[in-house]
Amino acid sequence: MKNVLKRTLVAMVAVAMLAALIPGKAQAKDDENLYTYKITEMAQKQWTTAGKFTAKKGDDGKWVFTINALKIDVPSNGYAKIETKDANTKVFMSTGLKEGAKVTEFVYDYGLTGSTTYCRVFPQGTYYLWTAEEKDVSLKYTFVKASSPDNYCRAKAAKLNSGKKQTIVFTDGYEYSRWYKIKLNKKKAITLNLNAVDGGEIEKYFGVFDSKGKAVSVTAKTKNKTYKTATLKKGTYYVRIDYPFTWSEPGSAYARIKEFSWK
Repeated sequence: MKNVLKRTLVAMVAVAMLAALIPGKAQAKDDENLYTYKITEMAQKQWTTAGKFTAKKGDDGKWVFTINALKIDVPSNGYAKIETKDANTKVFMSTGLKEGAKVTEFVYDYGLTGSTTYCRVFPQGTYYLWTAEEKDVSLKYTFVKASSPDNYCRAKAAKLNSGKKQTIVFTDGYEYSRWYKIKLNKKKAITLNLNAVDGGEIEKYFGVFDSKGKAVSVTAKTKNKTYKTATLKKGTYYVRIDYPFTWSEPGSAYARIKEFSWK
């Protein structure tokens, strides 16, 4: 029965993530099935429980689906930190609810699973979290506000000391490259550490340049997103952290939240 329910829900995900919404409960009908939804508003930094997904076949042969969703509000530019107590529970994140009809709007994530903490950048707005599991799920939501820095070009590069970690958030609508100034007091190689906080791919969306703007060769040192330059002369260097603009949609495979440090 469990596999049947999950296969059924996966099919639903492709065409109708959630349906009609009014505070408390809402229902929407199609030619074959009935969808029932219960929405619970989720306060920040508090564990909140969403009931399990259920499916029941009525005497008339039609399925009745019940989905319990948690509602979160993203108040401004920044990112949402979602925590769960069960890394094996798949959590869906959706938007675009329309009252009185099945919804076929944009879905931000087709399923968070495999961890207990997830970070995602969203535009300001309202979002819904729900599970396809046949068990309750407890979640905690924290909003982290992000500023719009002005170090978008080499002339405005921000000074970053060795060993200091910088969190870079490419918020919706502000995806300019970030520039950082590095000063070497002696001859040495620069090691750059890059980490995707949101689990996206880092790839080589960054560059290292000398004081004249000439690119410095960088090679991968290990598989943990650590990169290294050749031995450089004493002087000033710049690191540019990019976001792949052709993949700028929220929820894409590429990292929008990055941690950067050097030594």
